[in-house]
Amino acid sequence: MKYIIILAISLLLNLTGCAIFTTYDSKEMAEIKMQQAAFISKDLLSLMTELYGPGQTAFIFEYKPALLGNTLEQHLRQAGYSVYNHAATAHHKAVALFYIIDNFPDNTLRVGVTLGHYKITRLYQQQGENLAPASGFTLTRLE
Repeated sequence: MKYIIILAISLLLNLTGCAIFTTYDSKEMAEIKMQQAAFISKDLLSLMTELYGPGQTAFIFEYKPALLGNTLEQHLRQAGYSVYNHAATAHHKAVALFYIIDNFPDNTLRVGVTLGHYKITRLYQQQGENLAPASGFTLTRLE
């Protein structure tokens, strides 16, 4: 039953995904621990490197200081990306990056990232202090 709910939520995200990012502002609406933020950041980075190459991509990543944002920025820089925190100082070809993390029922977190022309969404199941992917990545190309 639990997996049916997660599948239904994944399908709903796919159908209503555009509603997730109505403003261009990163938001953390779920409380997470440092190790969970690191897990999510590394997991997202595994797909982001396939879309935009490290060492050749700069991101405009404006966010209010928060755990996932700080951790994601740190991992992006370590992977070889340039990160600008203010659009006014960014390189003219920099890619906009925004994220949202919020709670779903049954200890599930939803993480969504808008990355240039792409939207990435994934669910994570909280297992005590740890996280595990509860869905595959949903990747949508924005036109």
